[in-house]
Amino acid sequence: MPRTPKGGPTQHVANILGRMKSGERNRMLEDIAARDAQTAQTVRALMFTFDDLIRIDARGIQELLRNIDMDQLACALKGASPEIQKLFYVNMSVIIITLVFVKSGLVVEWQAWILQTFFESCY
Repeated sequence: MPRTPKGGPTQHVANILGRMKSGERNRMLEDIAARDAQTAQTVRALMFTFDDLIRIDARGIQELLRNIDMDQLACALKGASPEIQKLFYVNMSVIIITLVFVKSGLVVEWQAWILQTFFESCY
């Protein structure tokens, strides 16, 4: 009997669909939904990753920023791709960016103060 990948069969389906072209993926998800709406919803949720946030517009990112903990954001951005980091940073105030940098351990407090002073004087 073949082994099921970590996360079970639903995760396996999500992994496969995540590699497909969007048209094919959408057709497959529609077929799954026609048979079992709950499974289709679960597969869609499993397919969404942190890197998928790149598809959210600025307004959506700003709404997200209002509703998340900055400590958690700092940790998440520390390991994120440069594109995702930029997506968040361009939607933050200088003070929030500095706070995130400090919390993520990217700069120490006095360096954060220098950065804040620089950004405020230049922008």
